[in-house]
Amino acid sequence: MKIAAVGLWLFSGVLLIDAILETRSGHVEVNAISRSGKVYTADQDKKPEEFQQLMNFQWVRVMLPAALGWLLFLLQRRWDRLDPFSPNSQSE
Repeated sequence: MKIAAVGLWLFSGVLLIDAILETRSGHVEVNAISRSGKVYTADQDKKPEEFQQLMNFQWVRVMLPAALGWLLFLLQRRWDRLDPFSPNSQSE
C-alpha cells in the first residue's frame, strides 16, 4: 500500500513538472479523457480564457493523485496501528 502511495506521489510530481513548464511557456496541450483522443491546445496570448481553463484542469489533475496518495498513506498507517501482528500495533 505504501508503494502505491509513493507511485501516486511520483506520478503527481511528473504532472506537476509538466504543469509548471506549460504555465511558464504560455502554451498548453491537454489530451481529452475519452476514447476520441482529441487534443486541446491554447496559447496564453491568443486565447487567454481557454488557456486559463486548461491550466485549471492541469492543476486539478496534479492535485488528485497527490491527495489520493496521501489518503492511501494515512489508511496504511491506520491499518498498521490496528493490526495486532504489526510491529507498529497499538492494540493490546
